[in-house]
Amino acid sequence: MKKKNKVLVVYLISKFDNPLSFKYFLINYQKYNPGHKHKLLICFKKLDKKKIFRFENKLKEEKIKYDCFYDSFPKNDYDLGSYFRIAKRFKDYLTLFMNGHCRPIKKNWLKKLVDHYDQKTLIGVAGSYSSHASNSLFRNNENNYFQYIFNIIKYNILFSRFPNPHIRSSCFLINSLDYIDFIKSSKKVFEKKYHTWVAESGKNGMSNYFKKKGFKLLVINSEGKSFNEKNWKSSKTFCIGNQDYLLISDKHSRIYQESDEKQKRQIIKRVWGLNKVN
Repeated sequence: MKKKNKVLVVYLISKFDNPLSFKYFLINYQKYNPGHKHKLLICFKKLDKKKIFRFENKLKEEKIKYDCFYDSFPKNDYDLGSYFRIAKRFKDYLTLFMNGHCRPIKKNWLKKLVDHYDQKTLIGVAGSYSSHASNSLFRNNENNYFQYIFNIIKYNILFSRFPNPHIRSSCFLINSLDYIDFIKSSKKVFEKKYHTWVAESGKNGMSNYFKKKGFKLLVINSEGKSFNEKNWKSSKTFCIGNQDYLLISDKHSRIYQESDEKQKRQIIKRVWGLNKVN
């Protein structure tokens, strides 16, 4: 029989996020029953006191039971840096980390994730095969030729070429102690945005780190089924078909959903290497 874990749900909202994201998270949090007992922790990152006051008033108006984590770390080390400090505070929890763009979209979203957790497991609501190394070959119009060549060299050093399987870091479930080990052992520093990309999908990023330690990397869909990395696209969760079985949406899943057929094919090509939408 599995040991029952105390469960922490972390939602992080920062000054860099659209305040409407917080509103939609609360609406969906109340609309879709998580199905599992948990502590809800709202992390406020680099927000002024007035905004925090408004957000907390909204939580009280909706009568949502929650705890707060006021992240006053002086530098912006992005979501993953805040998660590290939260994990150290809540070491004995199984923790679901969600960034400010996330919102549940199916009932029993937490139960379906927690039900598949076991020791040495990293669980995501979505996985991807995309590679910054392969994508660097497509020149950004904002970059001059020197920057284009520099990016190709840099990203091919830091990232594996396609396919590059990784759990997406916008929303993932992990034991807090395991996340602490990852940050400490890899000595991750998040000073620039690309550092977070490396932590998510780099050669020494989170997914590869835990695979080397013998962890299972699972994607769970809204049917409560688990998928290993060879079958992630079959989960029908992220950037494939209509994403019918996604449990928790984020910015990129919504961008895909709102795209036309041509744009969807381009996204699917980058994420899965496929030419068809379905």
